Amino acid sequence: MDRELLPGELPPDMVHVFDYGSINADHQEAAKEICELIKHSGNPILADAIAERFKLVQPVRFDYTTTDFAAACAQAGVNLTVQGFVVDHSDPDKKQYPIVSISEDIRRLQSLVDVLKG
Repeated sequence: MDRELLPGELPPDMVHVFDYGSINADHQEAAKEICELIKHSGNPILADAIAERFKLVQPVRFDYTTTDFAAACAQAGVNLTVQGFVVDHSDPDKKQYPIVSISEDIRRLQSLVDVLKG
């Protein structure tokens, strides 16, 4: 491998056999117990990664609606649509930042440009 893996990232050659989209309460209880064992054995980073994968913790999400950009879009009547999230792994809170898109006709986009120019 050419680069070091990020915390919680799996090696690309690892076979994925678990469907993380179908996690149930039994899976979460088992994962919780495993996380405690791993934490007590001195590997909190691995325990945190497992907790994230099994949805034992709620991610902290950045509120994009409080940004100047979102306010300018609202003023111009331009809607922002959240397409997904990225995680800043250097952030200790592992905050999720939304990926937003804009799909408007050119007149509204020109209104947005006018608002941004001030």
